[in-house]
Amino acid sequence: MKKSLKALFLCVLTSLVMFAVVYASPIVAKAATHQLTSIVDENNNALTGCSVTITYSDDTVTLVSGTDYNYAMVYNVGNSVHAFIVFTIDGNEPSVTGSAAYTLVYKGQTYVGSTSLTNEFYDNGAITHTYLCREVVLFDGGATGYGKDLYDLKNSIGNISGSTTLTGENRVIEFNVGDALPGDVIAAMANSKDVTLKFTFVYEGYEFCTTITSEAAKKVYNPKVEWAGPCYLADNFPTVWTGKTVK
Repeated sequence: MKKSLKALFLCVLTSLVMFAVVYASPIVAKAATHQLTSIVDENNNALTGCSVTITYSDDTVTLVSGTDYNYAMVYNVGNSVHAFIVFTIDGNEPSVTGSAAYTLVYKGQTYVGSTSLTNEFYDNGAITHTYLCREVVLFDGGATGYGKDLYDLKNSIGNISGSTTLTGENRVIEFNVGDALPGDVIAAMANSKDVTLKFTFVYEGYEFCTTITSEAAKKVYNPKVEWAGPCYLADNFPTVWTGKTVK
């Protein structure tokens, strides 16, 4: 009888220990994958023969549906070929990480590879999203013309941001090419530190100057905004008339 009671006690004790271990074990989210269904060129034309597989670290999060929020775009920057990949999660999820494996066909050329995605948070008061995104250089053929101007601008932003010796006016960039800024320039500013970009442009015959700081860019950056034109710039950053008119 004593042996039976002892055996029963040991059995119950073992069960309790196992239950405690299971109950105390943290719940670890599983990785999940998602196939992008919208893969387009710079003119929003669908590209065929392409695939982009997103792998993200938390299968419990809510994804934002719709091709406007989850897509890849392939485009030329001068003689180079870039791709911009966006994957969107509902809410502020700073701990979620992701990567993308891609096969992209653009103008007869096939590009195969993979890249990690950066975690970007967007909140305009009405919408709260986490973007896993990345601009990928598929082919670096060297930029020319306007593409080179933008390429040099983004390099300048990165170099100044990473400098620990430049101060004051040496952290200010002046740019006066075109009348709009592509989204990747705003992204470069949003990812920079203590950089100021003064962009001078002409709108309806008047010359304006917009001042964009790293901090201001962080607050308004949205991967869905592909181009920041005069009205967008004036709505989101300090913009003043320089006093000049252009006929």
